[in-house]
Amino acid sequence: MGYSKLTRTLKSIQGSRKDFESILDKLLKQHIQLFSRPGTSPFPAIPWKQNSPTSKEALKAITRGKVFLPLAYLQAYVDPLLEHLPTFLTRCPDRYYEPLLGAIYNHADTSLQYPLRQFSAVLSNFYRSFLDARRRANVDFPSVAQLPPLAVFLSREPEEGIFSGEFGPFSIPVNQIRSLFGGTVGVIVLPSTYAFHPLLWSVLAHEVGGHDMLHADKTLLPEMEDLAKQCFDSGPGQYLLKSQKLKHGQKELIGQLWSYWIEEAAADVLAVLNVGPSYGFSLAIFMGLLSRHITEYLNRLHIPYQPPSLIRLSSGTPKVTDPEAVQTGSNPNRADVDHHPVDILRLYVTLGAIEGLNAYSPDLIKQYATTLEQLIEICSEGGGDSIGVHGWLPVQGEKWRRIDEELDFGVMRDSARLMGRLIGNTKFQAFNNHSFQDLETWDDHDEETAESIWTILAQNQQEGVRDMGDDAHLLAGATLAFLEKHGWYKSISNRLGQALENSFDRDAYWGVLGAEPAVSWSPDPYNKKILNFIQKKKAEVTRKKKPVQKIRSRK
Repeated sequence: MGYSKLTRTLKSIQGSRKDFESILDKLLKQHIQLFSRPGTSPFPAIPWKQNSPTSKEALKAITRGKVFLPLAYLQAYVDPLLEHLPTFLTRCPDRYYEPLLGAIYNHADTSLQYPLRQFSAVLSNFYRSFLDARRRANVDFPSVAQLPPLAVFLSREPEEGIFSGEFGPFSIPVNQIRSLFGGTVGVIVLPSTYAFHPLLWSVLAHEVGGHDMLHADKTLLPEMEDLAKQCFDSGPGQYLLKSQKLKHGQKELIGQLWSYWIEEAAADVLAVLNVGPSYGFSLAIFMGLLSRHITEYLNRLHIPYQPPSLIRLSSGTPKVTDPEAVQTGSNPNRADVDHHPVDILRLYVTLGAIEGLNAYSPDLIKQYATTLEQLIEICSEGGGDSIGVHGWLPVQGEKWRRIDEELDFGVMRDSARLMGRLIGNTKFQAFNNHSFQDLETWDDHDEETAESIWTILAQNQQEGVRDMGDDAHLLAGATLAFLEKHGWYKSISNRLGQALENSFDRDAYWGVLGAEPAVSWSPDPYNKKILNFIQKKKAEVTRKKKPVQKIRSRK
């Protein structure tokens, strides 16, 4: 690894708040619009007229797209949906018709062809990191019989005034789909405004490599919830709670919050293990873009809004008066605490996950961690010295209580870093006493592969990076290239898309020949030597260093 090059590149985003804001503003003005007004989406509209489709409209949409899906997805998703279509149409909430049916009919739209193929390849690749049966068998993990999730781009929300982008990205886990119509495949949703911005897709590692992994093992999440509580009761977190800055009752609350947040926190940790430390910078840029988009959107509606910090230090609406402080059971009108940790804490969880990488160079950990910590400080600048958490929180069984708390920033920062390290390194009974990193982690070989991709993408605007690594390497390398060359966003995105298109063609689930091709993709020994020689010479043009020989393969 060229340490001086990495240090020099990372310095470009750790200068000042003004410097980071200029990067976000340039992306917003020249390239990225995460929200779009209804009717202005570049993709076809929802193929039904009302908020929900009729049986005839749903059947037409399914029939139109199902011929483009592999047989395995027909059997696992389309067939059960058709069999239970009346039940689905009766029980499905209105806002979920488009993603669940669009996962089929999207494939018939030519305007979506290339971004949808690339999106599907990324999801398949992330899935195989943690859920591939052969990988699990090799390290004595419980096997999981499940296909990678389907991909869908939302065209727009049907209600007037709602912007495409407001509800995404998000996942619909397989357990919810199974209960709705018996399908055994999850769905990952992106707004159509993200379709031509694959540089943003690193955040998908949170959804598919995170949530799908966590729901695949039934006993895992309860075990992790207990881990969070024990951490702050009798584990390493108890020392953080000795701070004199915590008020009465807040010490117990912190353990309850992290138990409540554990799934979302773990999804960010798994994203680091999958995509590497660059995920932290992708997440910061993504959340910064969302925050600035929301500000612009509200200002256009003549609602004065200017957040004090680039990334939120609070969640929920503070100082809301409720008729009672405790409720029992579910309440659809209740404003529950956000299941995600407060935005700034998500970055600190990511930082802790980077610090906990166990097969990664300590020097690289130090460089990435130091830079990300400085970037987080920039993003939190002006936000105050506390973390605000507001809403209803489950405390015991069916009992919920209203909280409106301002928690000490330093205590919450340190607790988030601790959770990031703990999640990535704890050995869970659900995994036969293994940790997540026993199955998948980011190591020095992964970093070198990503660096090779980064070098080519940042050297000129023509050379491609096909076959240089898997999709996680491609996304990590492209992120680093963008951090070095902010003005090359379009060029880097286009070449990343081309490489992901190639990945789709070779994918075990989506590729033409499938998981067991009639013709082997592996070259014979002599061809392999020739290919390695060509790759070596290609890399030497950009740096005087032996190229990477190990490429993590999930094909």
